[in-house]
Amino acid sequence: MLCNARGFCLRSRSPEGTYAAGRMLAEAIGPGGLTLCLSGPLGSGKTVFVKGLAAGLGISPDGVVSPTFTLAHLHSRPGGAAFWHADLYRLEGEAELEELGLFDFPSPEVVIAIEWGERFQELLPSERMTLQLARVVGEPDARVALAEATGSGAVAVLERWFAKLVTTARDAAAEIGDVAWH
Repeated sequence: MLCNARGFCLRSRSPEGTYAAGRMLAEAIGPGGLTLCLSGPLGSGKTVFVKGLAAGLGISPDGVVSPTFTLAHLHSRPGGAAFWHADLYRLEGEAELEELGLFDFPSPEVVIAIEWGERFQELLPSERMTLQLARVVGEPDARVALAEATGSGAVAVLERWFAKLVTTARDAAAEIGDVAWH
């Protein structure tokens, strides 16, 4: 948990729901930027979520794959802003993260989605959102997630995303289940 963070929990009933939650986050970001750290065990839905995020940013989700072995993929959003998808699982130390150059962008429109970012938490921007994903015991397709944010910009995105999720969760047929602020 981030110190002084604001956040909520959500439940996805299926991979489609996890994808939809990512797409709704992109809508909440709008034309601005965000640093998003995703954590959770293998198979918890991190890449599925990022595919939805990419789709919401106007990027083909077919081109989004886990960057475990390449470390980072750069995608261009419509209008030219950057979208980075990185995976820090294989990094051994701070020097490798610095070489990657993820945080060298002065543009406020850059969106960065980092899998396994918790491994280098002290080096991540203080203004960020975190998403911890986990499987639901007994429900192989369901996932739960804890979303938290620090910094005024990230908290504003979190609040807009929460409002979108709550509206969707009211539909009984929605793949997004419970959403609760904490």
